[in-house]
Amino acid sequence: MRIEQFQEMEKQVIQRGLCTACGLCVGACPNGCLEWDMEQEEPCLDGECLACGLCGLVCPGARIPLPLLEEKFFGRTRTRQEQYLGVHTALLRGYAQDEAQRLASASGGLTTALLVHALERGLIDAAVVTGMDQRHPWRTRPMLARTPDEIRQAAGSKYQICPSLAALRQAKPGERLAVVGLPCQVHGLRKLMASVEAKALSESIVFILGLFCGANTSYRVTEHVIAEFSDVNLGDIRKMSYRGGPESQDVVLHGADGSETTIKNSDRISNYLWMIRDRCRMCPDWTAELADISLGDIFAGGQDGPWKKTPHWNGFIVRSPKGAELVEQARLAGAISVGPLEEPAFYGNIGFESKKHGAVYNLRERSRHGWPTPDFGCELDWHARKRAPFHIDLKD
Repeated sequence: MRIEQFQEMEKQVIQRGLCTACGLCVGACPNGCLEWDMEQEEPCLDGECLACGLCGLVCPGARIPLPLLEEKFFGRTRTRQEQYLGVHTALLRGYAQDEAQRLASASGGLTTALLVHALERGLIDAAVVTGMDQRHPWRTRPMLARTPDEIRQAAGSKYQICPSLAALRQAKPGERLAVVGLPCQVHGLRKLMASVEAKALSESIVFILGLFCGANTSYRVTEHVIAEFSDVNLGDIRKMSYRGGPESQDVVLHGADGSETTIKNSDRISNYLWMIRDRCRMCPDWTAELADISLGDIFAGGQDGPWKKTPHWNGFIVRSPKGAELVEQARLAGAISVGPLEEPAFYGNIGFESKKHGAVYNLRERSRHGWPTPDFGCELDWHARKRAPFHIDLKD
């Protein structure tokens, strides 16, 4: 069923708990009649809907035809061997050659390095990223970065809902854009790019960098963690990092008085695991399977101890020819270091379990009881997969 008006999408998607909070409906609306309600964390009507139908067409909340989108953008659907990681041409590891950039990032700084390289070489004019709200430094905000410094300021993971794609409406006509997005946001972008109704906007997107994602949470969960595990008042926070500390895992709060407070990763996770946004529990995509390049952490271990994050390294997946070209250009320019990565390294992250097993199981149970669920256009396999131990040479 085609959704013609925002009010219909509100009934069919938002009120049924299927909104992904991607922000694309706001960013793509040609009439500017949609806004993002930061308190409710959902889109709302702020003017007269002209019933163009674009918001319902690109929305990734209720329907994501994965096989059709794979065929359109990669020229084929995934093989059985690719069922967990999606269509790809290379599995790699690497980091930003700029040491300061690498150490300031959540993983190896590759996302930032690729964006800065593309901007400085004139491949793009701006990048859609997730920033932090200056008025509320513990909250996220959509951001269109037009300078290398703005891109660097947005580096690092944010474990909080952000309608990043709302920033698309800030783009000027003719600007060439890179977009950094979570899997659900990439789903919407590909639906946008597959449509003919938004040709100008879709043609402005040069490439998509997708981030590995196990789930996301409300800003209220961040406030909860700060209140429960620190004595810091929200009004005293000048800056917040979700992935700080020596291993880029802990929450770090910087006070206006110069103080620094650390909340351990284990304490953060103890809250986040139980306060996940409900729609995230229905998403089986962990590695942003429709992006040009997908990036995230490397987890090693499994034999002599638990799987642990490998500090200052990225694991990444190249999926499209334009993704491969960008990586090679950045490597030749000396912006990034790149090497091969074995497939088991991608399965040590809790995101793999939460998406490829947990979310698929949740989808089946919800469907069995007649609850609203998104349609991904294919059968999803949630059966267990034996993990192989994996170790990475940090000297490499």
